[in-house]
Amino acid sequence: MLPTYVTFDERNEKFGEIAINRMRENSIFTVFDIKRILGNIFEDIQIDKMWPFKLNKLQNQVFVEVETFEGRKLLKPEEIASTFFKHIKIKVDEFQNKNLTEAVITIPASYNETQKQSIIKAAKLGGWKIIYLLPEPIAAAFAYCDEAALEINLNLLVFDLGGGTLDIFIVKTAKCMLNFLSSNGSLFLGGRDFDTILIKYFEKILYQKYGTEIMKNESKKYKFMADCQEAKNTLSYEMEAS
Repeated sequence: MLPTYVTFDERNEKFGEIAINRMRENSIFTVFDIKRILGNIFEDIQIDKMWPFKLNKLQNQVFVEVETFEGRKLLKPEEIASTFFKHIKIKVDEFQNKNLTEAVITIPASYNETQKQSIIKAAKLGGWKIIYLLPEPIAAAFAYCDEAALEINLNLLVFDLGGGTLDIFIVKTAKCMLNFLSSNGSLFLGGRDFDTILIKYFEKILYQKYGTEIMKNESKKYKFMADCQEAKNTLSYEMEAS
């Protein structure tokens, strides 16, 4: 698993948990939630007050304003997403000991055509040549059915709650295949929203007990956010977190 966090505080970007940990101290270099931005017009993007970066609209295009080791830059969402695809390609090529050019990329089922083209563009910028797109819940359904011995003509509900999006699919099992029946979902409901609920909950407790307005403290806000994320992750497999 690679959380889609990237930090630009060095020449070579850092990703995932490393970026999350660095965000505790240097939040201005970090970008996340890029899947909620890709392929959207500026007016359709739900701005999150937790973002340490800004969005700008220039010539009807969306740009992410972020601090880098070279200073402040305006980057297209596809450019930022491409850094993940490039990072993954480097790791996979090293593991396979050869240059791979084709990739199957899973996407939220609710992505429209513009969003699909944006992620294809990002993948190509990251070094992939031939791109196949597969809805995330369909990929999850195939993975489940590959492991489980299922009867034919079963109706399955696939509930795919990711870091930033929610997809729900209903499929019917058939011999060596799955038949799609219906789908629904949201690009603005995922694990990040659980983070926000926890942040607001503990923010209220800190204020009531100690009079601390931690979300107004720029030096502590993102460490607090990362701690809430860590607690959420722990609670996914434990009854308590501290």
